[in-house]
Amino acid sequence: MGFRVTRDYVSEKNEKSQVGNESVRQKGFNAMFMTEEELEQSAYHGGKIKVRLKDDDGSVYYHGVVDDIDDSCELFLNWGEGFAGCTSLDLYKADWDRLTNNREHPYLSKDGKWYNYIS
Repeated sequence: MGFRVTRDYVSEKNEKSQVGNESVRQKGFNAMFMTEEELEQSAYHGGKIKVRLKDDDGSVYYHGVVDDIDDSCELFLNWGEGFAGCTSLDLYKADWDRLTNNREHPYLSKDGKWYNYIS
């Protein structure tokens, strides 16, 4: 489970962009309570599932890719909440369709390309 930021819509020109940031193996206090397998899984492993993070006004902050649609999405949203105040994560419709065998989803974006996945 892991994530990588692919687009940054909020950093100013004089600020460091978050593009390329990715989840890493946990360290410190949290690591004390994790198994070796859990520690290794917290790093990004090259997943290609497209997601985006938004704030409560619906403004897009970041696009990214995740390893899976469960733990990785939650990890990416947790990062976005703490780092920039993001409140929801959308999953790219084509990836949702591929991963769920075209199961219908009730929360499609206005442009028809994203599903609200975690709020």
